[in-house]
Amino acid sequence: MDFYKKEDQDGLRFSWNIFPTSKVETTRLIVPIGCLYTPLKQTKNLPIVKYNPIACKKCRSILSPLSAIDFKKKIWKCPFCKNQNAFTQSYSQINENLLPIELHPTSTTIEYQIEREQPPTPSYLFVIDRTLPKEDFETLKQIMAEKINDLPSDSYIGIITYGKNVWVHELEQNFFPKSKVLQGEKNYTAEQIRSILNLPTTPAVMGSDNKSDQENSQKKSSLGKYLIPLREERKTILDNILQKLPYTTFINKNQAKTQREPRAIGNAIAIALTLIQSRYGTGRIVMLMGGAATVGRGKIVDLDRSIRIRSHNDLFKGTSSELKNAAQFYDAVAKSAARSGHAIDLFSVCFDQVGLFEMKNLAQFTGGLMTICESFKDDTFLKSFSYLCNQNNFAMDATIELKTSSELKVSSELGNFFLTARSKNNISTGGMVSTWKVCSLTESQTFAFYLDVLALPETLTKGQRGLMQFKTLYRHHSGHWRLRVTTTSQLFARTLTQMEMIENSFDQEAASIIFARKVIEKSNSEKPKNVLRWLDKSLINFLSFVSTYQRRKPETVMINKQYQLYPQFMYNFRRSQYLKYFGYSPDESTFHKYTFLNENCQNSILMFQPMLFEYSMNTQQRPVLLDISSLNKEYILLLDTFFYIIIWRGEKIAKWVKQGYQNMDEYKDFKTLLEMPHQYAEILTQKRFPYPKVITCVQDSSKERLLLTRLNPSKSYRESDFDNYDQNISLTDDVSFQIFLKYLKKLISNH
Repeated sequence: MDFYKKEDQDGLRFSWNIFPTSKVETTRLIVPIGCLYTPLKQTKNLPIVKYNPIACKKCRSILSPLSAIDFKKKIWKCPFCKNQNAFTQSYSQINENLLPIELHPTSTTIEYQIEREQPPTPSYLFVIDRTLPKEDFETLKQIMAEKINDLPSDSYIGIITYGKNVWVHELEQNFFPKSKVLQGEKNYTAEQIRSILNLPTTPAVMGSDNKSDQENSQKKSSLGKYLIPLREERKTILDNILQKLPYTTFINKNQAKTQREPRAIGNAIAIALTLIQSRYGTGRIVMLMGGAATVGRGKIVDLDRSIRIRSHNDLFKGTSSELKNAAQFYDAVAKSAARSGHAIDLFSVCFDQVGLFEMKNLAQFTGGLMTICESFKDDTFLKSFSYLCNQNNFAMDATIELKTSSELKVSSELGNFFLTARSKNNISTGGMVSTWKVCSLTESQTFAFYLDVLALPETLTKGQRGLMQFKTLYRHHSGHWRLRVTTTSQLFARTLTQMEMIENSFDQEAASIIFARKVIEKSNSEKPKNVLRWLDKSLINFLSFVSTYQRRKPETVMINKQYQLYPQFMYNFRRSQYLKYFGYSPDESTFHKYTFLNENCQNSILMFQPMLFEYSMNTQQRPVLLDISSLNKEYILLLDTFFYIIIWRGEKIAKWVKQGYQNMDEYKDFKTLLEMPHQYAEILTQKRFPYPKVITCVQDSSKERLLLTRLNPSKSYRESDFDNYDQNISLTDDVSFQIFLKYLKKLISNH
């Protein structure tokens, strides 16, 4: 089966492309039945039409190539509920040779530009930590003044700063900047915030002249002080106000050694959400944080530096005193933001933790961005912030609806979105319908859906298929509403008599990601040892089911070619940062997991099984094994781990560079060789979020450890003969993939 072709056409990857016929058979397969769906995947031949789709009058599914057509009677039969629907007058000329584009066999995915009232332009509310180090604070103001101009000219902009208190800045004039100050430690309700800021009780339509919108004109005018349109005449005012934002510190130099800066992050987010919800339409709240919340709601650590911020051990033992209250507060804010269609972006710019572990649902429920960097001067922050300010990267206010036929049921879903509705499986209405809200959607954003197969009759109809239809309604960056419809069908087969068909339909890459997402979900509530034990048990059970072997003879274990890559994927996943927390803070682990749940199949695999490329004078670029044996003193290696890209130079290459051969005319080829990995790294980073860090290192340097930790230690100090010392030896206690596979086969044969 060509899995990549289906992904290119429909943005879909299934773990099993042929389904078993019952829940019992599904359980026997171990690896769950599911799919990865990328709603906005850019495809070459995506048909885009400028009219509304035809929907079934009974179940509201959309006309598709899977619909049965009666050309004589001009009716179509819904494949979900079997209801017959008449075509409209505009389809009166259709026949077998003259089909509308939505009925073409290749139009399983089609996009409609819907005739619907154009939505208002989005709002952008920047929430800034004013207790940042002074140099960082000035750098941030400079970057914002430059990059905000890249936002749409008709969008609305607001600025809130926070420290011990929260300042809501008025942006109407720049001679005497004003702001409303709210206490950082006080628990304000939404009604109290609206009263203090004089905001309308219902979302106001800014810039409208309708009388109905002008009833509360005074409060609407007050809202206009805090959210202003980014027109040409207002840009100067905004730039001046940004430059005049005051740097503030609430502790002196002596106190800084024993106390943290007071930061009312929780109140700042709550006030920002109330403000942005007062304007009709969607928008983004951009959190620019330089430290942890230490006062008020959402507090995660005390002001006293002697009380350290929670670690993974504290989370496992349940000894973090602030965790429960903070997580509950941020979850409530996240749900409110998701329902109103507002994304919340989290930028953690700090050497220490800021509380992403507690805040994760702010981004996860709303589809917001999340990134970690050390300074506002880093390329990681600059490129990531530029990505945010480019409206073409996002679709806003999206709703994803998945309809399944009566044989299938959506059991669960994993991704950065928010479930809003789920109906029961009803045969009369054509199956089950689930709906999710995604406030901000990108081209690579991918969601995992897990399916249960309901019991089918013993006499299976030949060619019987389960149907799925995805409907993604979103606001395109051009301002128009669009509906992307993807309809697919999967064949059923019995595991007892047609197992070969099911085996050939196994997609190892998609299955690894679908299973890995389940493991990550499990790791959020269970201890790492228990999760690792469950993963190993599942792997052994699965390979025992699909392999051939003689009992208690490991050498006879034969893993079929359809599954040969799967153990390798699981080996690298076990070694990755998703299951090993040593050296990672809870915030870093949260960031890595969030990104994994957000990305497509190819990018997700890179996160635990990176790509390694080799450059030499003889071969310009070629992929090589992710193994310690690939190190060579005459080569340059490039390792792409998604989060960072490492360019490694062998000992001889580094020596030539030190001697300056690249600057001599007679060694132009060597200069070209040095430039090639950097050029490829630039290509890799162009459309990737978060922007990866590019690291250059040489053999035997301290940074080389970042490369060595991701390579298979096929040569380690355990197996090496130190009398015949080999430089390419990995000093690690991790077992190599070869040893892992050896013991795996032993356990399979004893199963």
